[in-house]
Amino acid sequence: MAVQIPDAQLITKLAAGDMVAIEAKYHSRCMLAYKRKYMAYVRSCSETGTSTNDDSAAEARTFAELISFMESSAESGTLFLKLSSLHDLYVSRLRSLHVDKSVYKTRLKNRIIEHYHGEIQEQTDGKNTVLAFNQDIETLLKDALKNATVKKKRSIL
Repeated sequence: MAVQIPDAQLITKLAAGDMVAIEAKYHSRCMLAYKRKYMAYVRSCSETGTSTNDDSAAEARTFAELISFMESSAESGTLFLKLSSLHDLYVSRLRSLHVDKSVYKTRLKNRIIEHYHGEIQEQTDGKNTVLAFNQDIETLLKDALKNATVKKKRSIL
């Protein structure tokens, strides 16, 4: 259902991992509301004579893959993700799925930031833009502060 609607937010959550393994649960009211949303979508498609949009499904899938890539990069120790590299990765994946669409970097950046609800931030030097998880920035700052304190103690001795 999520692919057919296409619900990028749900597809992204589903791509994060095995829902059974993490014992994900849903409320019956929420599931009923989602099924109604799906049925309304199917009805609107049949009334207008259009089919489900394959490009939108491919975009949702590609975004989910991009989010998964970002999270695995963060887990492997990559602190900063360059926006231009993420954009190139996203566009090349769309092309491999035969979706020829222009994607603006700023819109992709805003979509990523919106997905993480403030857990990621943008840093720029005017030329390059990088995205960094807040938790990684905290770790980096703590390490820098610790190293500065050690150097200060050494200079005192």
